[in-house]
Amino acid sequence: MSFKDLILGEILTFSLKAVGTVMSQLGTTPTERQGPAMDLLLQALKVIYSCMTFDFAGRYDDSMESPPFNQMPLAWSSVILNDALMQPIFDIVFNTRSEAHQIVALKIVGELCNCRIAFFRDDDQKKRYYSWLLPKLMHAMETFVKVRGAYRECLIAFAKYTVYLLPDLSENRQTSV
Repeated sequence: MSFKDLILGEILTFSLKAVGTVMSQLGTTPTERQGPAMDLLLQALKVIYSCMTFDFAGRYDDSMESPPFNQMPLAWSSVILNDALMQPIFDIVFNTRSEAHQIVALKIVGELCNCRIAFFRDDDQKKRYYSWLLPKLMHAMETFVKVRGAYRECLIAFAKYTVYLLPDLSENRQTSV
């Protein structure tokens, strides 16, 4: 494991735990009026997103808006595939009353679709992950199209990442999700 994989993995894990801790202290429907805790939450979300989109291969230059596909290190699979660590991200998407927080959380959810076949130990783990992720992804898309409509950028990202999932979902045709 490279130094970047290790250090960024630790930063990712710490930030995810911080988000979970802050969310548990803020209650079920945090708002921007909760001040410093919400500021901390937003910064932690930005760090998570930065870790998940880090260009490990050095293939993209500053003129590109975002890489078309970014491979997260396999060493991160125990973090990325940890439902308990990721659930607070979805709680922010659906329960937070702050558009800035929701947009970053939605982008993180999109990056969760970046988990390729190599992340999974076996077909059962892949099936459990997609069974956990896809309904949440669909709910997010439906919610933000019907209710909010203003998250065009995030919906485009969801469409892009859903397309990335298709090869994984069709690679083993005997496994149904």
